[in-house]
Amino acid sequence: MTSGTYRVFRAVTYPRYPDSLILFDAEVHADASVWSTTIYVNGTYDGPADVVGCKDYRIGWMADDHKLRESGAVDLELSSGERLHQRWSSIITPSAYSDDALEILARFPSEGEVVHVSISPFEVDERSLRYKWDGTVRKTAEAG
Repeated sequence: MTSGTYRVFRAVTYPRYPDSLILFDAEVHADASVWSTTIYVNGTYDGPADVVGCKDYRIGWMADDHKLRESGAVDLELSSGERLHQRWSSIITPSAYSDDALEILARFPSEGEVVHVSISPFEVDERSLRYKWDGTVRKTAEAG
């Protein structure tokens, strides 16, 4: 969803660190020129903090009534070269007053969509994280 106003609730887990669970509550306002997101984060994480990039980013989307259900996974790259697997599930709900988001959801294919993404290495400094995200979206039946 690249335009409209919507809310995302996401739960993130790390299989190697079963006591870790991070919950995100995000409100997104997106139009053709500006994307503004407010994110509230809560939870516990007891894994490594030296993440420098990610590989094998995978997302699937399925429409469910007036919301989008998202499932995803990524392997986080650590500075040591080791990888840390991360999984998540999300519920994306367009705001009732967001015609763009509601229209996108109404046209969503019943078989769902799969997103294939490549992400550049992370550039991290004391105050920011930057990376480039390139992706393609296809209906699940076409994703093969």
